[in-house]
Amino acid sequence: MPINLSDYIPALKYGAVIDAKEDITVVDDLTVNDDLTVTGLATIGETLTVTGATTLSSTLTSRKLGEVVSATNVITAAESGSVFFLNNAAGFVSTLPAVAAGLHFTFIVTIAPTSSALTVVPATGTTIIGQVLTVDVNSTTDPGFTTTGVGTLLFVNNKAAIGDKAEFFCNGTNWFVTVSTSVYDAATLT
Repeated sequence: MPINLSDYIPALKYGAVIDAKEDITVVDDLTVNDDLTVTGLATIGETLTVTGATTLSSTLTSRKLGEVVSATNVITAAESGSVFFLNNAAGFVSTLPAVAAGLHFTFIVTIAPTSSALTVVPATGTTIIGQVLTVDVNSTTDPGFTTTGVGTLLFVNNKAAIGDKAEFFCNGTNWFVTVSTSVYDAATLT
């Protein structure tokens, strides 16, 4: 239920400023229709939406969300920026959300897959474009790794190693990926 503070603090109608000396906690949505100045630390636990110009006169920091994943994982757009630590030797599937410009996800192998691949797939009807980079390649005999329009990234069982990783970025139409592995063909785009 919206509350208009000027109904409760009449001085606000005439330009007074609220100067909070203690922490203020907002449990639900907060809408500010005029200027908002925050001096000190502001922590936002959910999504911050800004409409209009924004001026930052200090440092803006963010942290990546990390999640250890050991079973099928259907990722949501709200998890954008997350790092997923793939943690099951038996393998499983992670499904990316529908495309939207700016989405970004990182996947890192923390237990090498042995019985089945660790798999990342896009939402239905979307493609992955990218490349696999490795330090263990013979340029005269091994095929190139640049791929366009595929539907699956596999961290291959019995080849992928701890520390292999993939970074996905979305432009609103496709997913773009760069995969880094330590062993030739430890990851494939098919």
